[in-house]
Formats: sequence, structure tokens, C-alpha cells
Amino acid sequence: MPINPSHRGTLEQLIDQAIKDMQATVQFVRSDRYSKIIKDKDGDDFVLGFVVGRIDTTFKATYIATFGRLLSNEEIQEIESIIYNRIDELKEAIFKCG
Repeated sequence: MPINPSHRGTLEQLIDQAIKDMQATVQFVRSDRYSKIIKDKDGDDFVLGFVVGRIDTTFKATYIATFGRLLSNEEIQEIESIIYNRIDELKEAIFKCG
């Protein structure tokens, strides 16, 4: 069963918010705390993984808390597809942070 348009809108809003908050996220991840453990030179890959993980987890946790059920495999695949389709926007937001 695919996610309904309202839930899709919520996921899109989470992605939009992540893009708006990217500067703060990049600063956080590039701080001394994380720069010591990050293996890529500028942390961009780590930032992308961090942001995608946060979007995915926030959406799924909210869904489970709201509806009291786990998502089906079809729903999970759709969520992953929606996020994947906006990866370039997330990367661009990271790139703009310098």
C-alpha cells in the first residue's frame, strides 16, 4: 500500500526543512567533535548520510507513533524513492555551505 498524499507531503516538508537547516547541520558535523572521526576530507559524504538518516528516521518514527504500526516494505521503498529523488537538492545545499 503506497503512502497517501498527505504523508508524502509530510516527508517532502522534512526534506525541505533539512535543506533550509543545512548550514547549521554542516557546521555541526564539521565541528571538532566529528572532524576527528570523519574519513572524507570535507565531511560532505558524512553530512549527506547524517541528513538522509535523520529524515528517514524522523518520518518513520512519527508514522509509527501516530498510526501504531510498522510501515510495509512497499511503503519503505516509496519513502526511500522520494528521498533518493531529492538527493541532488540535498547535495546542492551541502555544496552551497562551502
